[in-house]
Amino acid sequence: MAFRAVPLGHGHRADWSRITHVRLRSGARADTDQGQRVLDHIRARADAEGVAAIAAIEPGFPARKRNLGALAGMRVDLRHMANEREAGGSALNKGLLELGWLEGEPTSGEPGPWQAETARTCAPRDEPVTADELSRVRRALLRLLDAIEGTRQSEGPARRIRHLTQTGAIPREVAALMVVVTEMRNASEYEAKQLSTREGRALRSAWEAIREWAAEAGYPVVEG
Repeated sequence: MAFRAVPLGHGHRADWSRITHVRLRSGARADTDQGQRVLDHIRARADAEGVAAIAAIEPGFPARKRNLGALAGMRVDLRHMANEREAGGSALNKGLLELGWLEGEPTSGEPGPWQAETARTCAPRDEPVTADELSRVRRALLRLLDAIEGTRQSEGPARRIRHLTQTGAIPREVAALMVVVTEMRNASEYEAKQLSTREGRALRSAWEAIREWAAEAGYPVVEG
């Protein structure tokens, strides 16, 4: 079975529903001790071609940002190391591996631990969105904006999102998702609107994408 790499440009989100394996680049050597621990961890579980299953490397993965949780912390490190060396402002620990899947990989019909986690986090939920859930997401979004700006602001989220987009701190596609969250919360709060099933899916999908971007960018999302 041949390894197929997922094309990932700088700033592109990794589609973790497609990614089941990682492949180390030939002669990969990290720039930091922590990065090398990640490579050694993967190498110990890889085959002769440097390919390892995500499910095999998840247990005990030496994530740099453990405060994000085991799964998110691992994803952040893997996505960072999959960047090309010249991507972004620093080449540190980049260009070390590829993310992808095995073409023609047989399936048993039963999901493994990685596929089960992907299904849990990515599958749309159809239960109604409650006012409490909307408030919780809005509070988490405001904390995220505080973390990006480095300070707590009194301005409304729409103006803050627009400013951060103009300065390049937030990609435009992520800003658009943030607007979806704020507008749906406002409709519920000020117009007593109950979100439809499709609107609820859109809200939750937008928030999940925001969370993934924030984790990859190094901004932990705190909900509650």
